[in-house]
Amino acid sequence: MDRLPADKVKELWSSIHTFFSEDGFPNIWTIIPFDEKHLACAFGDGEDAKIKQLTSYFINKTFPIVYRVAQPVITDFRKIFNLFFQEAFGDSYEDVEKDTINRIYRLLHPNANVREIISFINEIVTLKSVWDEDITLLNIPVFVLKKDVLTKDPVNQILSGDYLSDISKIIKNDILLQRQMSALVYGIDIEHARQIPLTKYIESCIAADKDYDINEYSESNKQFDTVLDEVIRNVDDTAIDNSVNCLYNLKRTNNTINRIWNYLSNKKIESKLQEQKIEDVYKKILLKAEKEIHQKIVDHIYRELQNFKDFSGSNYFKALDDLNNFIEENGLDVSIKYREKVLPSEMFIDYVTAAEEKYIEYKVKTSPEELDNYFTGLLPNKLDNINVLKILNKSDYYSFDKLYNSIEELIANDEITEENFANIYSAYKILSKGIPLAKQLNTSKVQSIVSALSNKISNDSYPIGYSDIVAMSIALGRDVPNYDSNIVTEVAENIEYYTTHGELLENW
Repeated sequence: MDRLPADKVKELWSSIHTFFSEDGFPNIWTIIPFDEKHLACAFGDGEDAKIKQLTSYFINKTFPIVYRVAQPVITDFRKIFNLFFQEAFGDSYEDVEKDTINRIYRLLHPNANVREIISFINEIVTLKSVWDEDITLLNIPVFVLKKDVLTKDPVNQILSGDYLSDISKIIKNDILLQRQMSALVYGIDIEHARQIPLTKYIESCIAADKDYDINEYSESNKQFDTVLDEVIRNVDDTAIDNSVNCLYNLKRTNNTINRIWNYLSNKKIESKLQEQKIEDVYKKILLKAEKEIHQKIVDHIYRELQNFKDFSGSNYFKALDDLNNFIEENGLDVSIKYREKVLPSEMFIDYVTAAEEKYIEYKVKTSPEELDNYFTGLLPNKLDNINVLKILNKSDYYSFDKLYNSIEELIANDEITEENFANIYSAYKILSKGIPLAKQLNTSKVQSIVSALSNKISNDSYPIGYSDIVAMSIALGRDVPNYDSNIVTEVAENIEYYTTHGELLENW
């Protein structure tokens, strides 16, 4: 009965009960072997107390006599196991192997019955006939006993040997065992199997999978360097950055690892920058690759930055400055071989905005005439980047005569408004070679702008250009109602652009 499924047990139970209810055959005995636990499952959850009680009730009501058959002791199991093993393999193997297999089986299945022992040995026979001498007899039963654990997470289980757990004192997780378990799990030739677990583990490390550490088997596995080299050389070009990031975390170093770094360096040199900046992978390569290749890497980075398709002046400066600082901070014996880079005016202004006074260090320039024309073209209402103008006006290379003359024309033609006043006069002060400024606003224009800007004062916050227009008003001898001590210093610094000390004394 213990071999039947639950639904069949219920059907058979009815027949058995009918048969045993008869009492007209005193000389006929019927013996029915059963497993009470299995019978309990036919009525529901075999572990439930009520189900167990119900099962006992049916058994006692059906069978007049119930005999308990004691389990065989360990010596009987050993004898039975050896008998079946002998029938399966003859005298081909040493008693030590047979006893070890028996031992690990009993450790993992202390209550095994004869049928389970036979099934276990039959599976060993089947696998041995397939693999012959490629896999040792001892390792086949290890696989049979642990295949459920192995197949759930083969890479980690094979490499770590965690699946051995309760038999780890008997079976050692050496290279031979790893190779043979790989062959059995993946169903591949033994020679190809030797690197499969480590290969897959390293591939997971490169892919940055969770809970994978490149250092885990770097010291304990003798094949590590060889497999690492092979895996990295076979990765797709899109995974080169991941390979660099993975290898950077490796604590181990030797000639093989150095060769891998040089290989990755050359692969990166063949690639294009995805953004106009110094990618972290290049920094990692410069820190890990051999010195002989450093200059080659830096030259590649510089060339890519200079010829970047979607060129940005500010990004170009930030990238070069980042690279230059990185080289200095890490004491790398390498230099950036700067070449002149001529940019369109607008792009050059973007570069100077980021670089400020350092703009000249990286040999970036633009046409002086084009730059003057560009700034002039922004008049009267779009002139900006005053700080860039201030920086560049210090150079003998750039001049802004056209812009200067155009500003004076605007002033003379009374085209200065409250909106453009601040930037135009800021530029005028920067470009003027003498003070006071040659062109001044008339009194009515000054008063108009003072009135407009005064209305924009909020909580002691003054609009841009307010100190200039106050200085102009004072220079003209006019009183400013909203002029207070908060901007005294600024007014004092600016007033010399609009009058002389003598005129100031005369007017006041």
